[in-house]
Amino acid sequence: MMNFDKDIYYLGVGAQLLNSSDTVNTAKLTITEGDKKEYVVTGSDDNVFVLDRIHNPDKNTIEISIKGLSKGGGFMMGTHLQPPSDQDAASVIVYDCKVKIKQPDNINHLHPDESAKFSIDFANTDVGYSNPTWQVDDKTIANIDAKGELTILKPGKVNVKLILSYNGIEFFDDVAVNIAVPPISFDKDEYLMGIGGHLVNKADSSTQATIDFHGVDFSHYIVESSDESVFTVKKLPDSGQLGSVALTAVGKGKAQLTVKNDKSIKTVPVEILSKHVSILDFFELHVNQLTRMKLDVFTDVGYSNPEWSIIDGDKYASIDNLGLVRPKEQGRFRAQVIVTYSGIKFSAFRDIIIAHEISSVKPIILTDLPETYNYSE
Repeated sequence: MMNFDKDIYYLGVGAQLLNSSDTVNTAKLTITEGDKKEYVVTGSDDNVFVLDRIHNPDKNTIEISIKGLSKGGGFMMGTHLQPPSDQDAASVIVYDCKVKIKQPDNINHLHPDESAKFSIDFANTDVGYSNPTWQVDDKTIANIDAKGELTILKPGKVNVKLILSYNGIEFFDDVAVNIAVPPISFDKDEYLMGIGGHLVNKADSSTQATIDFHGVDFSHYIVESSDESVFTVKKLPDSGQLGSVALTAVGKGKAQLTVKNDKSIKTVPVEILSKHVSILDFFELHVNQLTRMKLDVFTDVGYSNPEWSIIDGDKYASIDNLGLVRPKEQGRFRAQVIVTYSGIKFSAFRDIIIAHEISSVKPIILTDLPETYNYSE
């Protein structure tokens, strides 16, 4: 004796039925008498559907896969080859559902922050499908809207499913999408730095590098300098998909900044163009006290054309091109000097406090100025 698990099997060509309890792509034939090796299952029309026997460890169950090839109907017949002879039949109906997901051209090159447009491929049929619905199985990896626009959030694997209705029966097709880890990208192709000063006239000069990880956790990466006698590097708190590292110049030369993990590596050149340049530190100034600012040049590198200015707090003091500071009132200001070295300009800063005025003295003629002297109006 034998029995199919269903009386009718509904199939679709190129898609699977979704909402019918009788919808299945496999059939099971339960054997209640004899050895299942003595039974065969055949189909009535190989042009409409084909059958393939699937291994099932249950000694009383024959499992058959059913693949719809074209619209039509027929039946499956289970037959016991040994006496006593026995048969059981079940109907097979195949809908002309050659509807598949049409994948975008960039399906194999998707990275976080990118999008891809999926559509419906109505191949060889005009069946008037309605109510298309798009879904993804993991919304932490990607989202998809009602028009099939997939937005990538992070690397991983996500399954895109299309559900649509035909003659009151819902069908679906799905496709797996792999989102790769994108290549690391830096905000600059090269980092130029000066020790103790920032480059002024280079658009790509910086003491901080910003690295785009496209959604990958920055903590999974290692950053390092190829030569710490030239520069050192350390991670800074990252924000979103961007990671920042601080570069500290140590000595003149060239080296590589490397960011890597177990799957990818990226390097970018770093060049230190100068030696140490800064403004000499000194005690606070007083109102009515003239002071000449001086450069602290760590080494003799031939700086030229120092340009002095006040970039914040000019109500408290003024400064001329020779670095002569004239305090106006109590407060704090920031002095800046720009110097030229090998045709490249560098800047240094110093915050200075102006305290209470000291006793007035007779003005001094500004010829050969000492480092600090008093004057009165």
